[in-house]
Amino acid sequence: MKKDIGDHIISKLDLQDIVKVLSDELSGSELNTVLLDVFNKRVGQETPSSLLSKYEGNKLVKPALLQDF
Repeated sequence: MKKDIGDHIISKLDLQDIVKVLSDELSGSELNTVLLDVFNKRVGQETPSSLLSKYEGNKLVKPALLQDF
């Protein structure tokens, strides 16, 4: 199922060779550098309000309970 979703995204963006390039033609350190650059660009596009909105909409996270000591 995961493969089907990946194939769908790749065909939607018309990037048929992207998986081959990333997995076969880049060294591990080159791949890490590319991914770090991608994540850096994505983080740069976030605003405090967009982060809060994503946090509130995420079903997998919840605020921690604070205990008074």
